[in-house]
Amino acid sequence: MEIDAINSLYANSELSKNMIKHQSRRLIIPFDPSWKNVAVNVSGGADSAMLSASLAKIITENNYDCKIHFISFVRVWEYRPWAPFISFEVYNKIKEMFPNAIGDRIESFIPTELEEGVSGENLLNDKSGDRIIVNSFNKYCTYRFNLDAVYNATTLNPLDKNIGLIDGTNKRPKDREAEWYNDKGISALVKKTEAKSLSWNLFPYRYTDKRYIIKGYYENGWNDLLELTRSCEGDKNTDPDLFSSYLGYQHRVSKLPLCGHCFWCVERNWATKEILKDET
Repeated sequence: MEIDAINSLYANSELSKNMIKHQSRRLIIPFDPSWKNVAVNVSGGADSAMLSASLAKIITENNYDCKIHFISFVRVWEYRPWAPFISFEVYNKIKEMFPNAIGDRIESFIPTELEEGVSGENLLNDKSGDRIIVNSFNKYCTYRFNLDAVYNATTLNPLDKNIGLIDGTNKRPKDREAEWYNDKGISALVKKTEAKSLSWNLFPYRYTDKRYIIKGYYENGWNDLLELTRSCEGDKNTDPDLFSSYLGYQHRVSKLPLCGHCFWCVERNWATKEILKDET
């Protein structure tokens, strides 16, 4: 969906009357100047890091009295023990970039047994275990830390259906396909939460793809932050020869290899090539 079309969805949306529709590289990111605490679900990947930095830039440039807190989940720790340390590095880097806008890092845990790939997609009410935990913990944090909004940086899959077909198998996340959201309109971008009066769950990137994210790093000059992020989901099970020696690894992301063939590697490589091609 084109950015102008995405922005038009906000025209008749049920938003707080004080919420300003800030534009970050033309895309609207709603934000209320009266907010004191917001959070972003931060995995350590490029999408959530970009959203966190963009929000921090909005807060800093407008001198808003608000802190961004990072909600991060430890996942598949036996197979990718380096993941939480990557999200730590991303948190520290953005805090260094925007020291007055960044608050605390809140960490939670998802048992490997409840991940969608293990327990299935329909553990309870058509939701996988990991999605139940993420949604429930976000709601708890909204209540516990008096959050005005929780942002999520989910993006769309590439529209080209061949990107993500790996060895003849479709590895594309189903809930990131354009068809999944086409009939949802503004409800895919903005939701009220029951955890606190007038609190929000916001998904500003949901109708954009990875190209918008990668281009944002180049346009803002945030290349160092991009290099700290990690999208690869290769691990000791998918690539034992590549990753087994890194179990217990707690060092910089730049020293970790990339599998190069998981969906997330393929998507990021595709977006980077597309952006660099457009700039040449």
